[in-house]
Amino acid sequence: MQEMLESLKIYLNITYDDPATDRMLCEALERGKNILNDYGGTELDYGEEGLQRQLLFDYCRYARSHAAEMFEKNFRHDLIALREMAEVKMYADQKRAALSDL
Repeated sequence: MQEMLESLKIYLNITYDDPATDRMLCEALERGKNILNDYGGTELDYGEEGLQRQLLFDYCRYARSHAAEMFEKNFRHDLIALREMAEVKMYADQKRAALSDL
């Protein structure tokens, strides 16, 4: 979590250390993960660069600006793409598992 927090602070151009800010950002990260996991229909991996991590950081940007309610509206197309990517991955994993059972 600390590494992701530091990456988020770089993304948000936060150059100071403040425990209250860090706590708020950690809470936003957790809320954002829950929201994006719901959209994806599965537990997503936020450790590497990709659409899910970018959306998570963008959610945190909106949450920090007290505009989280606008995130879903402004990123609707990306959230749909996230869902589609997660469905394709789940399908491929199921096929792979079925083939390994043969």
